[in-house]
Amino acid sequence: MSRVYQKEGIDRVEELRKRYQYSKLILDGKVRLPYRVASRLCGPDRAYHLYRLFSDRPGKGK
Repeated sequence: MSRVYQKEGIDRVEELRKRYQYSKLILDGKVRLPYRVASRLCGPDRAYHLYRLFSDRPGKGK
């Protein structure tokens, strides 16, 4: 495997690691983002957890 492919692989792994960390912070309620941005970072498999976070905010209808 050439160094170019290794670098691309490392960059991809680093991106996935950071996305996971951010999605964990969002779902734990430690970071507040607009719903649309949060759902893109978390992905479709975790987006349903966001409904709980956004429905519990004051001023938002249940």
